[in-house]
Amino acid sequence: MNYLLNKSNNEWTPSPLEKGGMRLVWSYFILLLFISSCTTQKVTSQTNTSPTVKPKEEKTGEVFQEEKKQDDLPLGPDTFDIGLILPFYLDSVSRLPDSVEVNYFDQSTLAIEFYNGVKMALNQLSSFGFNARLHVYDDMNDKERVKKIAQLPVFKKLDLLLGPVYNNNLRLMAESAKRDSVFMVSPLSPAMNITNQNPYYIMVNPSIEVHCKKLFAHAIHRYNGNNILLFTRPGSAVEEQYASLFRTFLNEYHAETGDTSVQFTEVRFLPKDEGGDDLTSVDEALAKNFSSDGYNIVIVPSVDKAYIHSIARKLYAFIEPPKEIEDAPKFAINILGLPAWGDQEGMRLDYAQKLNVHFTSSSFIAPDFYSPANPFYKSYVDSFHAEPSEYAIKGYDLMLFFGNLLVKYGAQVDSMLYVEQFNGIHTKFRFGIHPAELNSPNPIDGSPAIPVTDFIENKYVRLLKYEGYEVKEVE
Repeated sequence: MNYLLNKSNNEWTPSPLEKGGMRLVWSYFILLLFISSCTTQKVTSQTNTSPTVKPKEEKTGEVFQEEKKQDDLPLGPDTFDIGLILPFYLDSVSRLPDSVEVNYFDQSTLAIEFYNGVKMALNQLSSFGFNARLHVYDDMNDKERVKKIAQLPVFKKLDLLLGPVYNNNLRLMAESAKRDSVFMVSPLSPAMNITNQNPYYIMVNPSIEVHCKKLFAHAIHRYNGNNILLFTRPGSAVEEQYASLFRTFLNEYHAETGDTSVQFTEVRFLPKDEGGDDLTSVDEALAKNFSSDGYNIVIVPSVDKAYIHSIARKLYAFIEPPKEIEDAPKFAINILGLPAWGDQEGMRLDYAQKLNVHFTSSSFIAPDFYSPANPFYKSYVDSFHAEPSEYAIKGYDLMLFFGNLLVKYGAQVDSMLYVEQFNGIHTKFRFGIHPAELNSPNPIDGSPAIPVTDFIENKYVRLLKYEGYEVKEVE
């Protein structure tokens, strides 16, 4: 891609792509706009997946330059400025000698693959007349770099910002985006404590609250009439917070429907290695709360893998009692859990099968996606000589969705974000507000307080289950 530096404002002016007339400022791997203590580097465009890196040149006060320059080209009023902040760690790459062929470093893989997905989406958007300047920054997961990016003149002009990906840098950039009214998309983090009362912060990965609500809704609508148990973990403040969400959902359900017959039986479960009761007393306590008539629906609001594996081992003994124990009770059990249950490396699949484990996930890519018959898969492999990772797919989905929003609505993208729905490869986008907590009613008439947007989040999660030693989508 040929692009030019406008000396008057220190910004790049790119030449148009041959297809679709799209104007973009982008590069492949090494051609990334790189902020590093006001130093810059001069690099040469590469097209293979293992580019040769030019040694770093120390310069100050300007952005790195393309070796071949062309005349500046005017950009139309419908050209959008999009920022992309990812942890490429290019300092490590730029120090290598000319003769070294650079393979993807582990710490750079996430950024490179995500960027590749964004690049694929921009190519596709060009056919719809999408004109954009893509400003790419390497934050190296460093807070000082993020501060410098937020101070750049171009930052205030961004129509959309994707990234950063790590929480500390997200917090800093979210405040800058709020100050300058820049729509900022958090592509990976589901953390709820990044910012507050910030209508410009968009969280793609749903919060734990959305996951818990999905499990609650499935338990109520699918298993109403069965014995529903909520496992709690004494002494864990985090998991007590998760458990309290289910209590809140249940109270809201009672208030909205008037159906108070639906109840949870709370079971305090603490493994022996955490100071819990001996195995015999635990067995007796669980047996008292389990029903031999119908299913026992066990909700486990925990993301601690060791803890959920302890529960799986314990409950498995109620389905397949040891042969040495005569007349041991047997129960039908279904487990509903959070994404940690999807860790197949740590989960025994025979346990997951027998316990009919269902779990939520913010991302799921069907096995049939990885086929040359899939146009996106084939195009990605042809372009990058590697299979698209989950990060590449997420970058593609995000850029395609928000790019289409900009094409259709331009400056009205914020109001239409809640209207537009998108079925991507790895998930669906169903955005809504996450309201700030307001404890006082409206002082004028005493009516309930009007919710204030804390941030915007995707309200969609998938429900998956183990079946035939595979993971499949339930709904």
